Amino acid sequence: MRIAPYARVLGVPGVRSLYWLALVARIPVTAAPIALTLRVVLGLHKGFAQAGLVAAAVALGMACGAPLLGHLVDRRGARTVLIITTVSQAVFWTVAARLPFEWLAPAAFIGGLLSLPVFSLIRQTLATLLPERDRQAAMSLDSMSTELSYSVGPALGVVAITRLGSSAAMLAIGVGVVIAGIGLILFDPPTSRNSEVPAAPVVTQDTSGSLVLGEGPIGSSPTARASSASWLTPVAIAALLATSGATLTLSGTDIALTASMRTFGHVSLLGLVVAAWAFASMVGGFIYGTLSKRWDPLLLLVLLASLTVLMFFAGSWWTLLLLALPSGLFCAPLISSTVEVIAGSVAPERRGRALGVHTSALMLGNAAGAPLTGAVIDRASPGVGFVAIGVLGTVLAVTALTVRHLRS
Repeated sequence: MRIAPYARVLGVPGVRSLYWLALVARIPVTAAPIALTLRVVLGLHKGFAQAGLVAAAVALGMACGAPLLGHLVDRRGARTVLIITTVSQAVFWTVAARLPFEWLAPAAFIGGLLSLPVFSLIRQTLATLLPERDRQAAMSLDSMSTELSYSVGPALGVVAITRLGSSAAMLAIGVGVVIAGIGLILFDPPTSRNSEVPAAPVVTQDTSGSLVLGEGPIGSSPTARASSASWLTPVAIAALLATSGATLTLSGTDIALTASMRTFGHVSLLGLVVAAWAFASMVGGFIYGTLSKRWDPLLLLVLLASLTVLMFFAGSWWTLLLLALPSGLFCAPLISSTVEVIAGSVAPERRGRALGVHTSALMLGNAAGAPLTGAVIDRASPGVGFVAIGVLGTVLAVTALTVRHLRS
């Protein structure tokens, strides 16, 4: 197994510190959704439908705001955006802890609109600091770091709500988000083209429509792409569809796992099953980062979605755990590969906006997957939920493949 790419990535000045900062900064951000959900259900004594409305408002706000914040990063730099969003988050979490439900959903949309761009900004910085040959390993490490944050953040959010109460927990999470923002402001992640060391990768298509990434001379390829009418080529659009398909499948699987464990009578072991699923994702991400050849995001989406269907056959909690591992292997590689494509589809000075659109695709897929799967489960069974979300993810992959074969 080739570990040289990881050694090169971690040997670049500032990258190791960036990963540690990203891991810590993402924990309060990943704790925020569950905190808002439990605030509505436990603190305001509303139903899960109302809680879902607040969660959807946050996701919609993030989907709308991420490209705008990314564009501002391209124009004004990371520190300006971080100051704006950190102050906004301080205000949001202070106010939201005291708002009645009628005002919480609109406030949640604004909070999402001005959320800390910790995911897209870290990826933009990695693309700036590292040459194209090392970005596969870099984005794989980032995906593994994200999995760790999602393993810790929501659990801490639940503990905070149950131990401190909903209002105090929301204030505590707000403090965590603000501290994360201050840390990023002090680090001031480099995103400017002047700091870019390598030539930017050129993303093209061969005659069969397959994805091809190459590296062009410094000063020629980026300029040529910057002058194009739009970076949203068929290749980039297909990658965005794959991105939404990934989070749609993952969020739907999350709901189906919860429903299945409830049916099996082992809800207390849900954390173990999810942890095993996340561990498989980290293993897959690590292996993917060592490969010399990039995998097509659409192939990875097909593998993720089709293997999700296997969980239909689970007859107990432990068989569900085992059947979750194959699909889990492709979670981190899929997200990593889509980031690579989007980062390589645009000139460096426009990368912030492009990765902001990538974040929007992540949020839209995430917002759609859970309610769609939940509706299927309510009408059929948790097993059918796995089948439905797996088939839908596969259909999205085929749709994206069709888009990629279009000729402008």
